[in-house]
Amino acid sequence: MEHGIQTVIHYPVPPHRQSAYRELGGQSLPLTEAIHREMLSLPISPVLSDSDVGHVVESVCKFF
Repeated sequence: MEHGIQTVIHYPVPPHRQSAYRELGGQSLPLTEAIHREMLSLPISPVLSDSDVGHVVESVCKFF
């Protein structure tokens, strides 16, 4: 939780690899898998203060 910002991985297994989609036969979807490896979920909530939102935005901008 660097910089006090919680991040999570919402889907640790790409959707097409989940058991609900077993009928897809384990297809290889390289673009989907690449996006899945690089995706980051940032905090979003109606209860975040303007200051908290500013902190997240500032931290992301500094990273890039």
